[in-house]
Parts: sequence; structure tokens; C-alpha cells
Amino acid sequence: MYYLLYNHTQKHFTIDERSGRKIFTTEVPLASNFGYISNLRTLTSGRASINMKLSHYALVPDFISNIVIT
Repeated sequence: MYYLLYNHTQKHFTIDERSGRKIFTTEVPLASNFGYISNLRTLTSGRASINMKLSHYALVPDFISNIVIT
């Protein structure tokens, strides 16, 4: 589970526990979430869920915007 999150985000994430459940919190670009929930559910035998909310807008890196524009 930790491996999936680390490879997915490659950023800092926190792990809390509430009512006997582990809560993972991280920030990731929306585009990188596609396919992630399927992997998460597979690893947790369908028990995991995901909750997303907008944190902030950010500029697209030049190498990505150049691909999109051309």
C-alpha cells in the first residue's frame, strides 16, 4: 500500500488512524489519478475508497504545455 502511494505521488503524504481505519492524505495532480482507484481497490480487496477535493490550481510545466499545444 505504501509502495503504491509513494510511486503514485512521489511527494510527502501523511497517514492517520480513525476508528480503526487508516487515512492516507496526499496531493497529486488530477491527471495522474486515472487508473489509481482500480489499483487501490485491487490491493485492498475492494475495501478502499477515495475522496478528492481541489487543493489549488498550478501552472502546467512547459514540456507538457508544448505537447498539448502542438
